Amino acid sequence: MADINSSLQIFAVISLVGIFVSFIIRVSIQALILRIFTKKYQLPQNYGKAWLTILIPSLVVSLLAIPLVLFGVPDFVLAIIWILFFPILIFSMKWIYKTDMKVSSSISIKYFLVILVLVIIASGLMTVLGGVSNPTKSDVPQSTCSMDCEFAVRTDMGVSFNSLTVKGYNIPSGKFQEKANYIISQQTFTDLNNMERGVNNKIVGKLNANNCNYMEFTKDTGGTEGESCKGSSKSFFTNFKNILIS
Repeated sequence: MADINSSLQIFAVISLVGIFVSFIIRVSIQALILRIFTKKYQLPQNYGKAWLTILIPSLVVSLLAIPLVLFGVPDFVLAIIWILFFPILIFSMKWIYKTDMKVSSSISIKYFLVILVLVIIASGLMTVLGGVSNPTKSDVPQSTCSMDCEFAVRTDMGVSFNSLTVKGYNIPSGKFQEKANYIISQQTFTDLNNMERGVNNKIVGKLNANNCNYMEFTKDTGGTEGESCKGSSKSFFTNFKNILIS
């Protein structure tokens, strides 16, 4: 038990470090984009100013979103919180660059449109990738799953089982220890002989859900295995939503 708890703690620490690094990288890239607009309006080209201007609304939005994620609010609420980034950016820019409201509003609107176009393009590319590459069809020995809650469960040689219970999760970053709170679908399959068979005779199926990032498979013979779901979704709106609230 001590080893399991230690492993979960290490996983949680790594997840938190990953979130922090991702946050810093995102702010840094957005600051580079912002400088394109500040140059056009002949504002100071100090990268530190651009970075701080982006940091303020990013922190505010993150501090608002994190508690909402913990309470399991609908994704559209998180999308609305994301949109709040841009009105906050207006005041952040006005304060950091000591400019007037007209200039900071104009830059914020143009910045919003550029980011929106980039998110749409990225979502489209991820959707195409999700349609082309399906992890459940990969030639790997372990069980696999996709973001669309599709799964392929291995059938061990010489060991038969009559039922399979599948749980789909959407676990926020850093919350793996509380994964039981983030089950989005669960189903027990009993008619295994009539289920589709994939590579290496794996049992292939799908839950009545979407946007799984982790799945667990329990056979009636005992034992549970879990897998992180790979790949992108085949749904444009799912990819779009994930980019917005990530």
